[in-house]
Amino acid sequence: MGLMYIIAIAVSVALDAFIVSIAYGVELKKLTIKHFFIIALFFSGFQVLMPIFGILLTNSIKKYILSFDHWVVFGILLIIGFKMIYDSIWVDEKVFNLKVFNYKILFFLAVATSIDAFSIGLTLSLLSCNIPLSLFLIGIITFLFVFTGVYIGKTIGNILNLKLDVFGGIVLILIGVKVLIEHLSGGVC
Repeated sequence: MGLMYIIAIAVSVALDAFIVSIAYGVELKKLTIKHFFIIALFFSGFQVLMPIFGILLTNSIKKYILSFDHWVVFGILLIIGFKMIYDSIWVDEKVFNLKVFNYKILFFLAVATSIDAFSIGLTLSLLSCNIPLSLFLIGIITFLFVFTGVYIGKTIGNILNLKLDVFGGIVLILIGVKVLIEHLSGGVC
């Protein structure tokens, strides 16, 4: 497998994390440069861990996990997305308070956006490729995309200075629907 193919895989698995990081950056009002690094490390860390899990699993186990991974992603993103929209419109005290940095929400978003990377790990294990280089590139590209995404989101949020919880919720729901449709139709995220 060539370097350009590995880079294309890394970019493709980083795109969902990039889009979610923009929404996350819009939502968070008090972000420091430390938060940018933490968010980027969470997302890139899970994007590297999930392919490792995929690589480590045997062929007999993977068919069971692949049969429902898209439902897990869809469920997590749907719940968080609808909760953000609901809270924005009807609730003053939010359960998912994204105005303040929250490790729990960050964890769920990082896991949800990296589940598709699990199947990349299965693919990497079946192809003749440089697995350490692939994982390194996935991690670095995701880190850069997410760091940039949070910056873009924070800039948009500061410029518009609007209540954009609905936007963030819709983005998460759309990503969940995209993952579900692609898996159910036989496509790959």
